[in-house]
Amino acid sequence: MRYSPEKAGCVRGDLTDAWKEDDLYTAQINKIHLLLEKARLLPGDHFLEFETGWGQLAIEAAKMGCIVDTFTLSVQQKILTEQRIADEGLQDKITVHLHDYRNLPRHFQHQFDAFICVEMILSSKLVGNWLTYSAG
Repeated sequence: MRYSPEKAGCVRGDLTDAWKEDDLYTAQINKIHLLLEKARLLPGDHFLEFETGWGQLAIEAAKMGCIVDTFTLSVQQKILTEQRIADEGLQDKITVHLHDYRNLPRHFQHQFDAFICVEMILSSKLVGNWLTYSAG
């Protein structure tokens, strides 16, 4: 489940049902789809993600037709995420940046239709300036 709570209500394993091996994966995918739905993403949107994690959010956004830029500070996460992106054939839709999200390049200003940050608290610097990166 990564670090954020499951929202889609599909984890069995309570006192009445037996746990199944794919329950957590299904819950994670459902949570990601809920986040993408809440962001109101449309095919063709340019989407910015802070904190890549293992890449599943970026992959799911690209599968729905978005162009994704995602940031990580972890070399290992960048390597694994790029491999997962290649395995899905989505190299032309996702760019993984090894860069601190608190210090985004100037050319990113006003370029994105939406952004999501899951599982981390944003710095007050970025929270106060998030509209800088919005296209609208």
